[in-house]
Amino acid sequence: MFNIFNLPKNTDTPLQEEYFETILHAKNIHLERIISEGQASPKNFWYEQKKDEWVVVLSGNATIITKNATGVEKIWHLTAGDSIFLKAYEKHRVEKTSTSPKVVWLAIHGDITLA
Repeated sequence: MFNIFNLPKNTDTPLQEEYFETILHAKNIHLERIISEGQASPKNFWYEQKKDEWVVVLSGNATIITKNATGVEKIWHLTAGDSIFLKAYEKHRVEKTSTSPKVVWLAIHGDITLA
C-alpha cells in the first residue's frame, strides 16, 4: 500500500532541488509526486511541455504564472487542495514555492480532457 502523504526519508533535510517520484506510468499517462521547498523556475524560463498536465497541491503553497499565445500573463496562487490544468505547450513557470510546509504536488501528464 502507498500513502501519498508519507514523504520519502531523503526529503527530511532541506531540498537543494525539487524531488520527483513516479507513482505510475502507463501507455498514455504519467503520474508523479513532486516535492518542492523554496524552488522556482529560473528567471525568464518558461515550460512548454508536449503533454497536458493537471497538478494539485496537497500541502504548502505555490505561485504559478501562465502566459497565453498573445503574451498575456496570469498569476495563480495555489494552496492545499487547489489544482490547475496546463494544456500542452501552454507556457508556464513556477514563480515560488513555500518552504514550511514543503509543497507536495501530484501531477498527471498525458492526453487529458477535463469533464
